[in-house]
Amino acid sequence: MHSKETVRSDPAVAVAPAPVDAVVPKAPPVPSGPPAAVRQDPVPPKIAVPAPPAAQRVPWHLVLAVVAIAVLALAAVLVVRALWPVAPSTQLAVSGRLEGYQSDLGAKVGGRVVWVGVREGAVVRAGQVLVQLDDAVARAQVAASAAAVQAAEDRARQSQATMAVLASQIHETTLGGEQATADTNGRVAQAHANVAAAQSQVAQAAAVVLQAQATLALASADQTRYDALGRTGDVSQQRAQQADAAYRTAAAAVEQERDAVAAARRNATASAGALDIAQSTSYNAVIHGAQVVTLARQELQARAQIAAAHADASQARALQRQAEASLGDLTVRASSAGTVIARAVEPGDVVAPGRTLLSIVDLNHVYLRGYVPEGDIGRIRVGQPAHVLLDSDPKRALDARVGEIDSQASFTPENVYFAQDRVQQVFGVKLDLRAPRGYAKPGMPADAEIDLARS
Repeated sequence: MHSKETVRSDPAVAVAPAPVDAVVPKAPPVPSGPPAAVRQDPVPPKIAVPAPPAAQRVPWHLVLAVVAIAVLALAAVLVVRALWPVAPSTQLAVSGRLEGYQSDLGAKVGGRVVWVGVREGAVVRAGQVLVQLDDAVARAQVAASAAAVQAAEDRARQSQATMAVLASQIHETTLGGEQATADTNGRVAQAHANVAAAQSQVAQAAAVVLQAQATLALASADQTRYDALGRTGDVSQQRAQQADAAYRTAAAAVEQERDAVAAARRNATASAGALDIAQSTSYNAVIHGAQVVTLARQELQARAQIAAAHADASQARALQRQAEASLGDLTVRASSAGTVIARAVEPGDVVAPGRTLLSIVDLNHVYLRGYVPEGDIGRIRVGQPAHVLLDSDPKRALDARVGEIDSQASFTPENVYFAQDRVQQVFGVKLDLRAPRGYAKPGMPADAEIDLARS
């Protein structure tokens, strides 16, 4: 049997509890499952553990003194801050990484790479040829489109020449029609005059015939009378012969005048025929008019051919410009001055449209991308000066300025801050370095201080 120790209760001394940090032995875990075979080990003898010594009570006046000193210290701090307020800091520290304006150069069209002129680290200028794709097909398309343009322009020029000839023919035919009309009118008028003259001659010849017939009748009567008188001896034989000669002369004159009348009538008939012929020439003007209409239609066709040729030429020029643009797209040039940071192709590679061939960054325009807590963003303005310190050279400060401030808050990116800081609302800021001096490169970690006192 173990003996029990009794502790005397004393109002001045209290039994102190076991310290919190004391290690209390725990019972071993009870295995689950079927009971195992019990091993009979010898039971060690029990050792009596002495009770912890009793702690003494702290005097109450000592506790009051400590509390009074703490209250006085806090009051002193509040009074000092009220009388001499601490001025807010004029520098705001920002940490982040340097970034640059990267340009990924690619080809608008696909093709086989035949030449790459630069490698990583090369400094290029704006417009410099960097990559050349196979342009044999594009050059053939340019040549074909140029030939199509030339052919269309030739057709247009030929149609214009044809239209000029047709215009001249129309003018000549119109003048010919007008001349034919005037000639016809003149001929018809002359023929009418000739017919009138011939009819007048017929009338005159007929009057002469009548006169000759009257003379013949008188001569016939004289012949008969003088012939009878000559037989009776009343007149001389000579006189009778004169009367007979006058009769024969009058008869011959009648026959002559009758022939003149016949000739006048034949002349009148000829004049009438000439009038018909002159009137028939009026069809020349109609023929000329029909020719003018035909030529005018041909001129319209020539105009249509010229318009079609111009349209074909315009289309061919558009195809030529497209082919030349495609040919130009096979030559990749630097969009701006900078340094090549990545080369993704080699000669012989076949690339698809839009694939990145080279990446260029301008090391003269580098900025620090950092994040500012939401509570400090109201103190930052665009244009405020700043100083950037690189980890590679922390003693040399680079001048910078606040270039951009995000308009909306976001959570801190996990690759910049610790896990406990990622839930904070921050604003992204961009600090533009004024003179990176070539050794401030994208990807380098850096620290910065924004001068809040200046703007």
